[in-house]
Amino acid sequence: MKTIIVYFSKSGRTKRTAEKIAAVTGSDLYEIQTRKKYPSNYFKTLGIARAELKRNEYPELAGRPDLS
Repeated sequence: MKTIIVYFSKSGRTKRTAEKIAAVTGSDLYEIQTRKKYPSNYFKTLGIARAELKRNEYPELAGRPDLS
């Protein structure tokens, strides 16, 4: 059975960690991306995310991993 590491990274820190884990385990990587681009500013993104959650809205994903 093959392993895939699925991650989301705003700043790049989680991406680097996922890459390190994949290198050690031999896993494939898949980065979750949203269709809508969020601001690079953390606090602006936080405000948008809180408003979306309050409206029970979730961002549309740009794609899905191939798990075959």
